[in-house]
Amino acid sequence: MSASSPQRMPWGYRWRSSGLFVLIATVTSVLTDMFLHQFLVSILPSILEDRVNLDSALLQRVSVALLAQTALISFLVTPIIGRLANYLHARTWLLLGLIGQLGGSVLIASTHSVITLFGGRAIQALANAIVGILGAKSLSHVSSSDGHERIQRILTLAVAAGSSGGPLVAGTLFEVSNYWTAWKSAFAASLIGIILQSMMLLPTQEVSVETHVAEVQSHTDTESNPDENSPLLPASFKTIRTQLPADVKSAKRDLNLYFRLLTSRRYMGGILSSVCFAIVSGSFDTTLPLHVSEAFQWGSQPTGMLFAVLHGPHVFLSAPVHWLKRRVGSHHTASVGFFGLAILLWLAGTPGNERFSWTSPGGRGPVIYASAIATAGVFMSLLQGAGLMETARAVQELAHEQPDTFDAEATLHAMVISSLSLKLGLFLGPIISGRLVDTWGYYDMNCVLAAMCLGCAIVSAWNYE
Repeated sequence: MSASSPQRMPWGYRWRSSGLFVLIATVTSVLTDMFLHQFLVSILPSILEDRVNLDSALLQRVSVALLAQTALISFLVTPIIGRLANYLHARTWLLLGLIGQLGGSVLIASTHSVITLFGGRAIQALANAIVGILGAKSLSHVSSSDGHERIQRILTLAVAAGSSGGPLVAGTLFEVSNYWTAWKSAFAASLIGIILQSMMLLPTQEVSVETHVAEVQSHTDTESNPDENSPLLPASFKTIRTQLPADVKSAKRDLNLYFRLLTSRRYMGGILSSVCFAIVSGSFDTTLPLHVSEAFQWGSQPTGMLFAVLHGPHVFLSAPVHWLKRRVGSHHTASVGFFGLAILLWLAGTPGNERFSWTSPGGRGPVIYASAIATAGVFMSLLQGAGLMETARAVQELAHEQPDTFDAEATLHAMVISSLSLKLGLFLGPIISGRLVDTWGYYDMNCVLAAMCLGCAIVSAWNYE
């Protein structure tokens, strides 16, 4: 008589796989990932000038190329990682993503050449895409089926906190201490995320393995002893059959899908809003550090503070903005957000411009600029995720109207397109803003972006519901 020994659980399995710890570890991973990803922004001009020894005339162009490369890599790899996410072990790949983000940061910190800088940033971009997608997958293990919207809000808060904290800490420590002290703080934050992620255990890992083994054993026992009442096709065959990917859609059905998406005002309005918002966000990363250095002779610390007040408001305003969108509708909040952002973009372009002499006396220029950027951060919190939310609701409506065309696979495809529109905007933002600054100047660039935001305000009011 033999007794099977019980499976030995890992140390601390109960609390390491608890929903609270998985939430803390995953949110910390996303936060520290964005912290390192944005850490470079406020000190990039100093790195290019002091460590890479780049000519000052080339700073803007190299900044544009670096940030555009980052967005392009994210645009290319995001659908691939999203496609493979169901086959990847979330905890392992999250850990690899954090290690990659740390490795890319070490390359950037130690760089003395443009090639190393671009290589380190490429690794960061790939790691950022991995952490973003697999982070959402990890949280789905501890969330109910109707909690996807809550997961997105939590991840958006983590991204906003990291985006505001990275440039602020980098700029402050770089100015009050030294270069390597600033980077050591980034490495320490990354190690915290890596440690928490290495301790985390997803609660369904062992359960799913045991269930799979039990099902296989059950199928084997049934199929090895068939009787006259047994079905011709065994249950395991049916199970495998239902788990196979869906058949390839016909060309006519694909054309119908794209036609319905392109002719949906709400869907296309959400796409346009996502692209516009991302272009404006990318333009801030590209042009703000060099502009405040040339116009106001500001160093990395004030630059970091500007990025903090630009991205930080969403951390504190997320809950009231979410309530406001449900109360008055997203078309009102989006149109007000774009309209306010258009005015503030124009206002931010006036200090330091000869055509607006009233901004110069008594040090008004820096105050006007900083106030405009801080207020822009408030209006941008109204726009965070607005485009993606509208496209999701548009797809739900289309799926209700045409369930045959918008099945689960088609709906997922439509949402991938919506997500990629944001990446496309982040790629176009540095290119458009950098080109406009080089050819026309900072004020004219802001006027073009302001006009674009005004157009998006009209589109949001007309197409959103």
